Amino acid sequence: MKKYFLSTLCFSIPIIFSRAGSQILTMLNIAIIGQYGAKNLSTFSLTSSPYFTFVLIALCLTSGLPISFAKNKNNNDLLSHKLFISSLHWIVLSFSAAVACVFLSMTVKNPEVQRVFILLALSAPGFIGTFVFGSSLEALGKAKINALTTFTAIPLNAGLNLLLIKLLPTVGVVEACVIGMGLTRIIMTAFLIQQVLKIIPLKFAANFLSKEYQTTIWQEFWEDIKFGAPIAFTYGLRSSGTTALTLFIAKFGNQSVASFSIVAQLMLLSTLISRGVSSASIIKVSELIGKRQGQEINSLVFSSVAVTAFLIGILSAILGVAPDYVFRLFTNDSMILTSLTSVVIPLFFVFITDAIAGVLIGALRALGDRWIPQLAFGLSIVVVPFILQVSTLGNFPSILPNILATLFVTQLIAMSIIIWRYTKYFKNINGYASL
Repeated sequence: MKKYFLSTLCFSIPIIFSRAGSQILTMLNIAIIGQYGAKNLSTFSLTSSPYFTFVLIALCLTSGLPISFAKNKNNNDLLSHKLFISSLHWIVLSFSAAVACVFLSMTVKNPEVQRVFILLALSAPGFIGTFVFGSSLEALGKAKINALTTFTAIPLNAGLNLLLIKLLPTVGVVEACVIGMGLTRIIMTAFLIQQVLKIIPLKFAANFLSKEYQTTIWQEFWEDIKFGAPIAFTYGLRSSGTTALTLFIAKFGNQSVASFSIVAQLMLLSTLISRGVSSASIIKVSELIGKRQGQEINSLVFSSVAVTAFLIGILSAILGVAPDYVFRLFTNDSMILTSLTSVVIPLFFVFITDAIAGVLIGALRALGDRWIPQLAFGLSIVVVPFILQVSTLGNFPSILPNILATLFVTQLIAMSIIIWRYTKYFKNINGYASL
């Protein structure tokens, strides 16, 4: 178990950094646009929210690709075949995102918003490509390359935005930043493709004219989409749940909403850790299946849970030792800071249940259990506003701790269901040795 703990920790850290880097890239554009007034920020929010939602759902649909790469890591012919399918996903989903943006541009009357949607449509291949080929590199054991690419892109994106704002004064701040953002993602995608092709030469392009090969390609393409559907559905559930919870909190005033938004940002940090370790767990479990070493999966999964608990423990310790300093990174409002002091301990329990559930879901996805764990996890946040609405828990001034306590209980129930599914899959552990 010790060897898996260290290897999972080392493999997870660059994946976590690449996820964090992507988040920083998005926040960077918001920060730069926000410096030029509320109108520009409003325009960007109006256009980017539906765009990023669609892109994230599209990316969820491709979440099975790293599993395919990891399972066939030592078979160059199959890897080349899977790379061809990945490229097909990239083209189809980029085209779909672009069409959605063009459609959205036709539903609004504001010319600036229309132009921004068109520019976002042109940037779709860059956004989707960074995930498709970045996750492919991670599955091939090159997670550090993806992390370095993402962090190198941060100053590049900032530089392009500021340069284009000066060079294109007639275009507008939002449009200049969207161009800079799109160019950055396209450059990243081109580099990641080059790195993937160094490992897997694309051999099957000539066979595409074969009708039999085309049929096989499209069958596998739709299998990948069906594999990713539960993840996309869960994302929709959790997004809806978060929106419903925000609307519920809004009736308690701006202070409560502001406090919850800070808590949500801290939960995002926890999620970056758990999803990073979960991604590493998916890849490692898939590798063991590909090597016919199913009997090692239990040790790997337990090690992944231990790695998650270790990293979440560090985050919680920082928050516990210096809560005032952490909260002041987000606000200096004394009333909000006072309300946040009561959430430190509840946050730890929410962090740990979310993290453990995320790792086990990842392992079960690699083993083919797609719907039940995902649904249990997605519903754990959807039911929270309804519980608060019909109970005495939804009362001011203790609303924030009560939200976290309720979320902890619903996540604990979801985690119990996930553990039950995991136990069921490993009832006969020796059977997985021949996977």
